[in-house]
Amino acid sequence: MLHQNHHTIEAVARSTGLDRRTAKKYVTDGRQVFAAVSDDPVP
Repeated sequence: MLHQNHHTIEAVARSTGLDRRTAKKYVTDGRQVFAAVSDDPVP
């Protein structure tokens, strides 16, 4: 959800106070979890 609002991993990292690599991990993991429980394709 944050990635949809901010459009970049760097912006998510800045808004959450996380390192860019950590933010990327959480965004990627979240997409995989969402894809597993949803019929919507994940881009």
